[in-house]
Amino acid sequence: MREETEGMLVGPLLMVSAAVGALAGGLPMWMLPAPLLAASGLAMFYDTRTLRDYLLFVVGALATGEIHACVCV
Repeated sequence: MREETEGMLVGPLLMVSAAVGALAGGLPMWMLPAPLLAASGLAMFYDTRTLRDYLLFVVGALATGEIHACVCV
């Protein structure tokens, strides 16, 4: 697959995978922005390799873990 085609497919694929995985994992709809934030940060980091995009991924991943832990308790 060409690099430009791969770059165009990675973002949407990560977003859809994060949404489906979060819903399959039992996250309520109101918590869906946290894993989507992580997926968007990861997709942008894949393209740009900037610290800002990596931090967006980390914040989204931490928010997903913290919120999910609070809901499960």
